[in-house]
Order: sequence, then structure tokens, then C-alpha cells
Amino acid sequence: MSEAVLTSGADILSMSRLPKYEAWLIGEEVQKSSRGAYLRVAGRMIDNLSGPEPQTEDEIKARIAALTKEDLLLIKENVGWTCEDGRRRKQNSAATACTEMNSFLIYAGCPHRVKVPRRVRVVRIPLNIDESMRLLQAAGENRIRELAVRNRAIVALFQEGAVRRGSFNILLEDLVLDEGYVVIRDTKNGDDIRIDLAEVAVEAIRDYLRIRPSGKNAQEDRWTFISMQGNRLCDNVAYVVIKEAAAKAGISRNVFPHLLRHTKLTDLANKDVNAFKIQKFAGHKVITSTEPYIHAGGMQQHADIVAAALLPSARIAGPNVRIEGGHDNDTVVASLTMLLASGKIDEATFAKALDVIADKVVAR
Repeated sequence: MSEAVLTSGADILSMSRLPKYEAWLIGEEVQKSSRGAYLRVAGRMIDNLSGPEPQTEDEIKARIAALTKEDLLLIKENVGWTCEDGRRRKQNSAATACTEMNSFLIYAGCPHRVKVPRRVRVVRIPLNIDESMRLLQAAGENRIRELAVRNRAIVALFQEGAVRRGSFNILLEDLVLDEGYVVIRDTKNGDDIRIDLAEVAVEAIRDYLRIRPSGKNAQEDRWTFISMQGNRLCDNVAYVVIKEAAAKAGISRNVFPHLLRHTKLTDLANKDVNAFKIQKFAGHKVITSTEPYIHAGGMQQHADIVAAALLPSARIAGPNVRIEGGHDNDTVVASLTMLLASGKIDEATFAKALDVIADKVVAR
């Protein structure tokens, strides 16, 4: 083992050196959306170095470049597999962290790399109509009327596909309820998207606006969703609201805000909406970004989405499979074999289902 001996315990969780190195560790080669995570991983790698604290960018590079393969195995364990609070990372989170570690090793000129764990395909199972209705109803069940009305409006907006990662809260000026739509200022690609709202969503938002508190200042008051203290609501509030509503509705599986967007796009596909219209609705630059959102629809609808992605550089994903609980694997395989023999499913669906059963992909 080289001089770069790893520390352990609480020391590896220290992020005190991070702000000092921020200007050095973020280059133009790191995408803006990934810089926060990249910076945290780079900081934790530095915190795993023994000896005096590096004082210059050149010293950081030299120390990282001198790491041996044995050093990196331990760093991978402490940084690539372990979260900042000491919990074990999930498979895909570990793969992302190890990829970010390799970016930092390239930056420092280290000749070695850590092996990135194999990613598993996560199959999102959208909500059905009954679950969606129960979720919206449960969101409005709160002993504090103001919170009940607000939470219902939040869930209604998510169910309409009107909000996405990084843009949960919208400006009041972007609500055009008299004409039944909202404008989403998409922070990801800079495009403004018009989302037509169902009547139930329009009424839910109107109900909220009647009792909405004022923002503590003019800047805060521009936002639609305001806390009781007059501040703009952050994304974490929407996450908690939907999680609690799912629990009240008796939906036992994992329900999270972005799943409602999956559900909306799947519903559009099941209603025979053209794949490129769904892409435009979703605000995706390319059709290949839309395909992973379409789940559990009829095979023809799914095939239409996949066929629309037949571009030279496109990666064609196989059909998604829903495996219901309550059956042993042998029974499921036997049923699938009968469906295949009768022509009710094709070979691609059959193979995907076997992958789910064998834990090669994850069904949630």
C-alpha cells in the first residue's frame, strides 16, 4: 500500500475541505446538472487521503495521481459504495458514484480507474386509474384545511405531467387557468412548454389560490406554492406530500413524484397519442428520451414508441414487463409459456419477463 493510506469512521464523512476546492474541481467537462454530485464525490476522495491537507490544485492532482490500485479499492468501498451517512448505496447509485470517481481520476491524471458496477434496468410500474384517483383524494385529507387544499393541488399538477425534476414550483404568471393551461419554463433545455390541464386540476389549483398565503416579500410572492411562513416551497415538500398521500391511499409500493409523470405519458400512449406528440408534451429534445417513460401499455403502443426511435445512434430498449406479486416463479413461468404459445405475447416480452424473475432487471 502506498503512502495514501485511507482514513476510516467519521473522518471519511467530513466535507470540510470541499468549499475550498470547489473552483478547482469543477471544469467545463463536467455537466452542470452533475456538478454537485461530482464535487461531493471528489471531496470525499480527498478526505480519504492521509497526511497534511493539500493546499494547491497541483498538490491535489499529484496526491490523487499517486494512488495505487489497492488504494482505489478502499476508496471505492468508502466513496463508491457508501453514502455520506454511512448507509450502503443501491446498485445504480454506486455505479453513478464510481463513474464520477473515474472522472476525478482522469482530471488528476491518475493511470488507474475503479470498476463501475453493472447497472440494472429499473422498470417503473405506473399507477392505474383507481390508484391515481385514490392518491388525489388522499392528498386532500388533512385536518388543516389550508394544507389539504394545497396538497391536493400539488398532486393534481404532478398527475397532469406539468411538473418535473428541477421545476416543481411554478410562477403565478405562468398559470393561465381561464384557458385551462400552464406554461412550464423548462430549466433543462430552455424551452417553454404549454401543458393543458384537466378540469379537476384547474379546480384544485383554483381552490388553493383562494386560500393561498402571501409571500413574505415580492420575490417570494411570485411563486404559486407558498409555505405558512411565506417562503417558496421546495421540491422536498412535493416528495413528502406524495409519499404521505400514497400511504393514506393504501398504495404499498414505491410512489414518488416522477412516477406520476411516467403515469401521464403512459396514459397518453394507451390513448393512441402519436409518439412525437408525447415527446413534445414531455419537453424532450429527442424521442429516445421519451421511450423509457412509456410503460405497461399495449404492445402496439409500446412498439410505436420504440419504432419512432429508429435513428442511427438510437439504443432500442426492449418491452417493459409487469410482474404481479403473490405467485411463485414456476407458476409465473408456466403462465408466460402458455401466453407465448397462444400468441398473446411475443418472444421479446417473454424474455424480458424471465429477466425480471431472474433479478436481471428490477420491477417496481
